[in-house]
Amino acid sequence: MKLKHLRLLATVFVIVLPTTLYGQQSSTVGEILDRRGAKISGDEVRNLLSGATITGLQFNFPGTFQMTYKESGYAEGFGSSRDVYVSGTWWVNEDGQLCTNLRNNRGTRLGGCSYYFKLNDSYFNAQSDERSSRALERQVKR
Repeated sequence: MKLKHLRLLATVFVIVLPTTLYGQQSSTVGEILDRRGAKISGDEVRNLLSGATITGLQFNFPGTFQMTYKESGYAEGFGSSRDVYVSGTWWVNEDGQLCTNLRNNRGTRLGGCSYYFKLNDSYFNAQSDERSSRALERQVKR
């Protein structure tokens, strides 16, 4: 009986704690679209990000990040450990994707393009617009 409770507790820890700690959700593009969410246009992406600070879970590294997108096209931010700082440029391409060309303080180049989706009052970022693509919630502050 104790083993059953321990498994249940472990399951709750693995599933609930990351969302509780970061206050943000992970979903898929398909789940967002099925719940009547939508991919936002390039103009909407530009208006959303220009002058805003975005926070959320990182795609390829554990932890969170904070990134500020200046109206000039300059971007700067850091990861949750705050020992890695990134800066560079951002723009929205003809497909409506947010694109970045960044370099961290260790000299590593980072960047690429990704899509933004809106579901109710929440925004999600995904590296692809395919239904199975992972989408992470983004908090937007001005």
